[in-house]
Amino acid sequence: MKIQGDFFSCRFIGCVLSLLLILPGTARSNVYVIVYTSGPEKNGHAALAVDKYEIQVREDCNGQEYSDTVRKGELLYYELMPSPSVNMRKHFGRDIEGVYHRLPAASNEKKLDLDHLLNTGTPYKKLIAPDGLIEIPTSAGQDEALIKYLDSLGESAHPFNSRYFNCTDFICQAIGFVSKQSFRAKEFVPFSFSSTPNKLFRKLSAQKKIKVNVLKDAGKAAHSSFLSSRVWPQFKKSIHL
Repeated sequence: MKIQGDFFSCRFIGCVLSLLLILPGTARSNVYVIVYTSGPEKNGHAALAVDKYEIQVREDCNGQEYSDTVRKGELLYYELMPSPSVNMRKHFGRDIEGVYHRLPAASNEKKLDLDHLLNTGTPYKKLIAPDGLIEIPTSAGQDEALIKYLDSLGESAHPFNSRYFNCTDFICQAIGFVSKQSFRAKEFVPFSFSSTPNKLFRKLSAQKKIKVNVLKDAGKAAHSSFLSSRVWPQFKKSIHL
């Protein structure tokens, strides 16, 4: 009888675990926020990657088949860029054409994974590893909803504006959507406030309301304001100080 009891106990535990796996949106998933910091010779950049999934048919402890959402170990990469045909200095603070990237754009393109992000860089910054990388734990359901949301933003063709809707604003909207709370990363950029990659890293890495894991610390570079790291060096250079 003891053996029979153990058998049914194990079967019961197995069924419970199986049911947990069946629940939609419970697969361990992540969103990755990618930051290239601003500096004297670089503008900085912010982007985002989301886990990709596939549906697998499995069998529970009663022999019943079910569909399970499983991470593929691959990522979808999103970013907003200004049109390369536009002179940004002449159009600072003005609406210009935005280029929304969703990569890989086709099944035959090179796959992107976390190791590639950490060590090789993004499709935008080829062969340059990001300065900072922050992971936001999510669920498969959250990721699927975020993908639809980001795709809708891209389809809307919202214009790029270096002052009011730049690459960092795009990522802040994604963070706000997945966390269900307002998220901003604005700092003083003469003569108003704008979102910057450095502020994004500082604010997100210090979050208490949103669970985050810093996979790569951007270090001292992220702690410099846009004014001190980008504007002031350019000003000194222009007047030959």
